[in-house]
Amino acid sequence: MKKLEFYRKIWISLLACLFFISLNSCENGPKKDNFIRVRLADNPDNLNPLFSKSASGQQIIQHLYLSLGRFDPQTLNLIPVLAENLPLKSKSDMEAHKDCFKWTLRIRENAKWQDGKNIDVDDVLYTFKTIANPALVGINSKSTLANLRHIAKHESDPQGLAFYIDSTDILSPISICDVPILPRHIYDPNGEMNEISLMDILKISPTDTSSITLKKLSKMADVWKSPAGIKGKMIGSGPYALTKWEPNNFLEIEKIENWWGDDKVYPALTPRIRYQVIQDERTAIAALNSDGLDVLSELPSLAFVQAKQDPKISSKYDFYNPEILQYFYISLNNSNPILAHANTRNALARMVPIDAIIKNSFAGMAKKIVGPIHPIRPYYNTDLKPLDFDSLGAREYLQKAGWTDSDKDGILDKMVGKKRIPFVLRFLTTQKALGKDIALIFQQYTAKFGVKVDIQALDAPALIKEVKSGNYECAALATKLYPGVEDLYGSWFSYSVNHDRTNYARIEDPVLDQLILATKETTDNEQLTKIFREFQAEVYKQQPIIFLCAPLEKLIVSKKWKPSISAIRPGYFENAFEHL
Repeated sequence: MKKLEFYRKIWISLLACLFFISLNSCENGPKKDNFIRVRLADNPDNLNPLFSKSASGQQIIQHLYLSLGRFDPQTLNLIPVLAENLPLKSKSDMEAHKDCFKWTLRIRENAKWQDGKNIDVDDVLYTFKTIANPALVGINSKSTLANLRHIAKHESDPQGLAFYIDSTDILSPISICDVPILPRHIYDPNGEMNEISLMDILKISPTDTSSITLKKLSKMADVWKSPAGIKGKMIGSGPYALTKWEPNNFLEIEKIENWWGDDKVYPALTPRIRYQVIQDERTAIAALNSDGLDVLSELPSLAFVQAKQDPKISSKYDFYNPEILQYFYISLNNSNPILAHANTRNALARMVPIDAIIKNSFAGMAKKIVGPIHPIRPYYNTDLKPLDFDSLGAREYLQKAGWTDSDKDGILDKMVGKKRIPFVLRFLTTQKALGKDIALIFQQYTAKFGVKVDIQALDAPALIKEVKSGNYECAALATKLYPGVEDLYGSWFSYSVNHDRTNYARIEDPVLDQLILATKETTDNEQLTKIFREFQAEVYKQQPIIFLCAPLEKLIVSKKWKPSISAIRPGYFENAFEHL
């Protein structure tokens, strides 16, 4: 068996080497050193900014279609791109206007589409009308419309726009500025959408079949429902254009000659970028050995460590561990009678050996956290001490919660109402090794206290379905964080429990609700920081979920390139790499 495994590994490596040698030998364009080769762990679903759901697709789309603003890779502050300036630096910059709030910006006068047409305010209006179109489902960025009431052209400035929103929530304008803008002249050449105002679209019910406006919108939505609408008509505003695409294999984007922008607007230091789809990690490592890649990320911790220890690879590649906007946790169903009390959840949180998990499952490449705010944030509450395995503390909280082994069967139990229930938990995890490791560790350590854990491994869609429906007790999950200021509403507000949001813990707490609303209403940044810290302290007290750690990215880059590294996923910006 060992011999067969040895030959299998040799065969995989040989195939990978032949693949990358043939790939490089077929190049008819610039020399290899003039373009960068980036590994994608998954195949992009499409490159349409409205419909792409895959992380790999969105990674590429950002170079093709620009937004009004973008997040600076280092500071995470919003900076202007298609907009000439973004005066909105804090909530106090919003102007009170009748019964809502107003903020303004200008579109750059030199901004152009890749076919040479000027980018104007009609493109912005068309984009948000399309997103709001009730005849289109599955569109990204629908959430940006939550507080948006109207967008109006400036009366005297043809490049000016005014946005009207329902609240002082700083997240509304930030998320609006982060939406890729679409070319109206490509998708609506006759200007049919100009006849319908955004206000009217936002008021339409998708079930109102008698609406004449809805019928018009349904007709205009047809262009997006066809394969050509999803995958064709790719006229972007960014510095790169798609030149080659072989699905499940590779795709290339190339820098446009005489692009209208500069590196301050959007860096484009790399002339050509080839994305190579390599789902299997062993094949990806083999590509490093054959010099077939320049950038490799999304590796398991052990594979990263092994590659770093390989002298053949480490002689040609550098290894980086940037902080990444993500954290891992064990979700607890707060609506379940077993987990409804904070004392019980606090007990469970102290049964988990988080230091050991970081050491063994993450190879030390992660940081402990105290709550849902990432440690990289300036408003992270450093006064709170991260939890770890605490036998005495766990037993004290179990006693407070009323758990005992009344029938001496080795499993704790307690009276809930008129019924005695055992401390038995169903723990959901995906089929991935990391999730299974966390589940097994949780099972092993909680058993020491009389808690029985049954592990069930599901595929990711089935797991999320169970979690969303509340049909679970515990689940190993991870969340990717938005680069902008945290919006706590979707994951932590009581209303979000039964309204298709991400409050998977099903926490309903009036104190947390009040603090969340305060983050949306305050206009003072110092006060906002104080509220965020209070929110973290309250979450720490409630322990609605078990916070494990914030992982560090595992990034491998050829020594031929000086990387642009960021906390924004996937941990780097390949367009800003400099060739050495």
